[in-house]
Amino acid sequence: GKIVVVTGVIQDIGKDVMDQAYIVLGGGGFLDGVQCTFTESQNASIGSLTKGQSVSVKGEVSGKMGNVLITKSSLQ
Repeated sequence: GKIVVVTGVIQDIGKDVMDQAYIVLGGGGFLDGVQCTFTESQNASIGSLTKGQSVSVKGEVSGKMGNVLITKSSLQ
């Protein structure tokens, strides 16, 4: 439930099963790194990102399911 700012290199970009846009920062293997999900209003910003790009994301830590999960994210 804590608000954090995470900076890292984008390893993956996509949409989850709930059709929410996400990026994965850091990590090099399967289910490691930090997965950041975004609200629909952020979709346009996510569309302009590319793998390998370094970004900072602010959001709420919601747990760990392989990746560390951050929700309600916004680009900084």
